[in-house]
Amino acid sequence: MLEIQRKELQYPVFARQAPAVHVIRLAHATHYIFESNEAEVLREMNAFIATLPPVT
Repeated sequence: MLEIQRKELQYPVFARQAPAVHVIRLAHATHYIFESNEAEVLREMNAFIATLPPVT
């Protein structure tokens, strides 16, 4: 539980230090996020890719 509380305190600090970064918080994610949250990772990656300018 202490680990969760510590992470909750870290998010606003990180956001202030890197304001241009878009952070996605996924519930129940593990270090191997592609395995624990595959669908969410793919959804967020595709959403990001859709915002990129076309390659010329």
